[in-house]
Amino acid sequence: MSRYTKPQSYSPFQIWEHCTFYLAGVVAEKLLCEQKGVDSSTVRIAERDIHDAENYANLLSQEQAQEALKNSEAWAWKILRDPDCWRSLEALAAQLIEKHKLMGAETRDAVLLAFSVS
Repeated sequence: MSRYTKPQSYSPFQIWEHCTFYLAGVVAEKLLCEQKGVDSSTVRIAERDIHDAENYANLLSQEQAQEALKNSEAWAWKILRDPDCWRSLEALAAQLIEKHKLMGAETRDAVLLAFSVS
């Protein structure tokens, strides 16, 4: 994963960043299954997100696409296994359950609040 750097603000997403974005939802669902003791292979996991990640990866050669998907999923696992990031995701999920929709400022506030209690 050495070719992959952290996303940079205000620059267009690279293909691997798009893939990571979509695969993060898949990884989050798998992590939740893991935490709840559920076999994730028995649950329908974000099929649309997988399809969207594959569409971005298919803009590359076949070998590069496979590498991008593998590395993007690994990056998503690394991010979401971080306790602060997972806590932020849980805070966002709680807000979405409560409000059904979040605006940019509400999203930022939920994440900042989650980080402030760490």
